[in-house]
Amino acid sequence: MATKKQKFDGVVSALGTLLELTVNFFTKLKNKGLSLSEALLRLASDEKAQDEIVAVLAHLASQTVKVLWTVTSDGTNAAVLEAVGRKVSSWAKDVMSKPQFVVTNGKTYRLVVIRGDEFATDAERTTANICAEAVRRRYLEPPAEVAALLRKKFTQEELGFPYVVVMHKPITDSDGYPRLLALRRGGYGEWLDVRYDNPDERWRREDVFVFLAPQD
Repeated sequence: MATKKQKFDGVVSALGTLLELTVNFFTKLKNKGLSLSEALLRLASDEKAQDEIVAVLAHLASQTVKVLWTVTSDGTNAAVLEAVGRKVSSWAKDVMSKPQFVVTNGKTYRLVVIRGDEFATDAERTTANICAEAVRRRYLEPPAEVAALLRKKFTQEELGFPYVVVMHKPITDSDGYPRLLALRRGGYGEWLDVRYDNPDERWRREDVFVFLAPQD
């Protein structure tokens, strides 16, 4: 596991590389007598320079992951949620009754999100594109129990988002449909619910999608 100093050194190194690339690029253009506006136009057409800068920025992003929530497994299932006053929809109970929904004890999960508003259009905001972005960021697929743990620990107000989807491997319900567990408020309580899912499924701009943080 990387130490804090090693992570800091990695960020500093990436920043230094980015600065060096930028300085070298603009120095070359300045030597050719180009103005700043002309240099920026040249950068817009230089795919190699763009790729180098994007690669460094991607490395920086991977070094600065923002963990929003941390939960530790404690055997939480539908019955436990209802015992503490949470609401569990009938379809969520159905999904949680399947063998693919596994509860554990003592596992700690560091959770990150991809926000729906990070995608420019509704057409881009699909399950396939969200998962592809997660792979690019090195985010990991969470187990389904994360949804129950989040629902037990946090209200929707505390989460800070109206609709939170845990991007676990879809679980097929009793009607044969793939489902993801999701958290929302409505109908007199804090609900654990489900959402139909497939690779082309489109999501709303206000939705957020939960993954595991990259391993150090």
